[in-house]
Amino acid sequence: SAATAAPTRSAGSLTALGAESFLSGTSSVYAEEMYRAWKANPGSVHASWAAYFKAVDAGAAPGAAFVPPPGLQTPIGAAPSGGAAAAAGGAGAGASAPATAAMVHDRLALAHLIRAYAVRGHEVATLDPLGLANRPLASVPELDYTAYGFSEADLDRTFDMTGVVSLKGFLSPEFGAAGNMTLRALLAKLSATYCGRIGWEYMHITSREKCNWIRERVEHFEEVPLAKATKLEVFDRLASADIFERFLAKKFNTKRFGLEGAEVLVPGLEALSQRASSMGVESVVIGMPHRGRLNVLVNLMAKPMTALLSEFMGTHVDVAKYNARVANGDWSGSGDVKYHLGASCDRTLPSGANLHLTLLANPSHLEAVDPLVVGKTRAKQDLAGDKTGQKVMAVLMHGDAAFAGQGVVMETFLLSQLEHYKTGGTVHVIVNNQVGFTTDPKFSRSTLHCSDLGKAFDVPILHVNADDPEAVTRVFELAGEYRQTFKSDVIIDLVGYRRHGHNEQDQAAYTQPLMAAAIAKHPTSATLYAKQLVASGVLTEAEVDARTAAVEERFAAAFTA
Repeated sequence: SAATAAPTRSAGSLTALGAESFLSGTSSVYAEEMYRAWKANPGSVHASWAAYFKAVDAGAAPGAAFVPPPGLQTPIGAAPSGGAAAAAGGAGAGASAPATAAMVHDRLALAHLIRAYAVRGHEVATLDPLGLANRPLASVPELDYTAYGFSEADLDRTFDMTGVVSLKGFLSPEFGAAGNMTLRALLAKLSATYCGRIGWEYMHITSREKCNWIRERVEHFEEVPLAKATKLEVFDRLASADIFERFLAKKFNTKRFGLEGAEVLVPGLEALSQRASSMGVESVVIGMPHRGRLNVLVNLMAKPMTALLSEFMGTHVDVAKYNARVANGDWSGSGDVKYHLGASCDRTLPSGANLHLTLLANPSHLEAVDPLVVGKTRAKQDLAGDKTGQKVMAVLMHGDAAFAGQGVVMETFLLSQLEHYKTGGTVHVIVNNQVGFTTDPKFSRSTLHCSDLGKAFDVPILHVNADDPEAVTRVFELAGEYRQTFKSDVIIDLVGYRRHGHNEQDQAAYTQPLMAAAIAKHPTSATLYAKQLVASGVLTEAEVDARTAAVEERFAAAFTA
């Protein structure tokens, strides 16, 4: 009879809650509070509650609005209970239980798809400038939308992403103010964010605060383009690093362990220094191996080019004074080869702030300098009363094979959080040439990335293509922000190549013929960036020529002097 029929519910109401098997008098107040919060902000409640409240507002009968979520392990290619297509019309008035089940399945499937890209997207990111080591999307089955019960027919179906995607970076205006998005648009957004020229590896971190801090920035990364002034500064420093190597190659037929293939390290370190300085860093202690040291000394540490050229020419030593010191037992001026030497300098940054930079000498090269850098950093912090590491920061550069293969790296990480050794976090920069002396990565380590050691210590790992100077700038800046915010280590995996052999006297084609052939045809990053700036109207070709000519003239004048 009408008197005993199930009570009806008007749209937009939570009356007759007693008809819901999962609610009782003790929980109805809690449900009402969540309902009011959902009405004010749909993203403020869990996706399962959002789906329930949406069905309630659509007028679903009591008992029909809630459906237990399906199992999460949907077989690849299998349709969810009720069929994914059944939810296309939404849960309108009188919607059946299977339609609601499909809606819940879609939300869960989309959430898992998004998480899969956040966790594993870096594995198929476009990181190798040469295109030899990049992996196809199909190599990671979890990134295939069909693994979550969707089919090709679903690609252009619109989904309500409310409660599934909480960050506005994924709800750009082109997807509609209400947060609706097609599956095709979502996949394009995920691919651009997690599989582009930056590979974000951070979901292994146990701290949700750190994960969310990174994710929010990752998913908004391209919203604010670099300012023109920043682009010009990046180009000038990249051009200077590029011309520096070519100038030395033309003047001296000798070893220098050049930076060719990773010249973008110089503008990257500059971006890191400036961002860290803006957040309180007053002194940076740097350690690095031999490769690229000369370039860093001149273009970051402000070592006079005349002093470096004198070392190449052998005119930097006063022989009479040197012999007199040795006769008195003073060997302090004995020195070392030029690509093992250190330096210190005080620089005034464009912001007007003063920054002290110290690059430690590294006679043993590679990773032997690591504990010395963090030890000196801690000593400077103790002397300055810098208990948190806010003012003094350590930066360590590594080769890819050395980072993965030398035990001192692990030992230094193991000390990083101990009370009497920690320094507020080290910024690690792996200058990844994708070769160890003459060994391919697949024969030198048992991990996908050379940086995987960092995952054991909850360290975020930012992989970036060395042929994208703007992406490199953003990554180095973000690393500085992370270090200053959380006082924790962070790793940048700068993926480039080595244009010559182990040194300039070696023939790389003997041991890496395929890579050497690809490098021979590959333009420098400075050339590629110049073309990009000209194409976008930031510079004209004449302005590019004038800027590069100015650098060449500066080096030539130093050589003459």
